[in-house]
Amino acid sequence: MILTKGGSTMKLVVGRTFLTVAWVAEAFRQTAVWDASAATITIELK
Repeated sequence: MILTKGGSTMKLVVGRTFLTVAWVAEAFRQTAVWDASAATITIELK
């Protein structure tokens, strides 16, 4: 898993097994966008 942070967003480069990261982010009311083609999850920190 690769984590990059820029400004108020975090981008996770993940495999399918880490898709739960997006669900956890959603549970904490963060905006998580899953990009299947790039296998990344972008989380907007609030």
